[in-house]
Amino acid sequence: MSLFLVGMPGAGKSFLGRKLSAFFNIAFYDTDDIVEKRVGKEIKDIFSEYGETHFRKLESDALDYCLSLEGDFICSTGGGILENPSNLEKLKGQNTVYIRKGFEDLLQDVGKHKGKRPLLSGNREEKLRELLVRRGPLFDVFPAIEIPSHVFEARDLPFIIYRIHKYYRDFIRTEQTMLEGVHTIQFAPLNVLEIIENRAENVFLSDSVDILYGKMIGKANRFVLPDGEAAKTSDSLNDSWNYLIERGITRGDTLFGFGGGTVTDLTGFVASTFKRGIGFEFIPSTLLAQVDASIGGKNAINIGGVKNVCGTFSFPENVCIDPLISLSTGELELKNGVVEGLKVALIVHADEVILTNQLERAKKIITHPTFDALNNFVLQAVKDKMRIVNDDPYEKGIRKYLNLGHTYGHVFETTYHISHGEAVALGMIKKLGNSRNEIIREYVNFFRTLFTEDLNVLKREWTDRMTQKLFNDKKNTRDSVVFINLNEPGKAFIETVNKETF
Repeated sequence: MSLFLVGMPGAGKSFLGRKLSAFFNIAFYDTDDIVEKRVGKEIKDIFSEYGETHFRKLESDALDYCLSLEGDFICSTGGGILENPSNLEKLKGQNTVYIRKGFEDLLQDVGKHKGKRPLLSGNREEKLRELLVRRGPLFDVFPAIEIPSHVFEARDLPFIIYRIHKYYRDFIRTEQTMLEGVHTIQFAPLNVLEIIENRAENVFLSDSVDILYGKMIGKANRFVLPDGEAAKTSDSLNDSWNYLIERGITRGDTLFGFGGGTVTDLTGFVASTFKRGIGFEFIPSTLLAQVDASIGGKNAINIGGVKNVCGTFSFPENVCIDPLISLSTGELELKNGVVEGLKVALIVHADEVILTNQLERAKKIITHPTFDALNNFVLQAVKDKMRIVNDDPYEKGIRKYLNLGHTYGHVFETTYHISHGEAVALGMIKKLGNSRNEIIREYVNFFRTLFTEDLNVLKREWTDRMTQKLFNDKKNTRDSVVFINLNEPGKAFIETVNKETF
């Protein structure tokens, strides 16, 4: 697992190399850094005292050192390293990518380091253009990727990593895991985009997913839904059915839901009711959908502000999960997902080691996500939920425990228009906030840190309209409100409250 980065000065090779090495938890080397440490001088001083020819010899030696290394690492190379034909040939035999950036962006970036790039002293713009003309054909030998010109975020990593993986599949070694049960789950790190390209047709996806990945799907084969809960309305349902009628979809066809939980909820409901049921598969794009919404065959829409009040139990033929894709959805969606993943861990496990590991992975995903933390968190959460779903697919018993935090959460979500994970976190804080159990307190305190700004929701006045929403929750009986409670991890129980005394 090694990768070499080449490109012009200012392209961001070292910046990206450090980001990738941190994400994959592997070593990072920079040929310029190696030269400076060996000589004990900065590059500009080496140029000044010994000349460019001597520097190029030192640079080539640094590359040879990196080529001799074993194990996993990423190496960023100097901008002129390919002008040595020997170096070019050596890097042709390695996993090497060209970090490409437009001229104006390059000029802006090198301007931030005036005096540190000796070949660009004087008329910087003219000399940079000359270098680009001379070196451009050398760089073009290798597959090119681009770093966003905006402030780099974790959400930018998937596009870069997918592109690298497309050209160099041995750079990141992954294994697929098939989980069997009431439906199949294909846990496939770094393979979901390939699956979409090769298999998916009749794809339902949201606006935001269409913007990010729609180019991979032919226009005739996708139906774009609004983002968020707007996808789960009766209007969207009717539009979806009409789309399938217009497309001439038969019971032998398969519908793909590619997106977050609202997309998978609607797609499953549409497929399970169209012509009394057609096949469907899910490709969940958000962390929340990967660990919760896409798993277990619950499909629904909202009516009159009541969450999931009309729906079906109908199981997908397959759910393909690639945790990396969830990073592209941003921090809030990651928070939503870790809440649901931690919720199911509390329900399933009494083992403190498992619970602590899952909590630590969740913290890492939010602060400094890594490939291993993301994959291990999702795989554990998926196994946890499937453990419950397999035992109780139609929610007659223990599957009801998965509603921990949801009775209050759905009211908060529809009243204050906050995200699902945020609302469920507040629901668990409200229900478990005074727990005497240390692990439960740790989880609840983490939820508080995730949504510090919205804790005031719990202090707001409870209204008659909120009570009406609570009473309409689908889990309730005619006379009682049903809550899920937890005194100890792994020991959830049903708690009923008479509506007259609520």
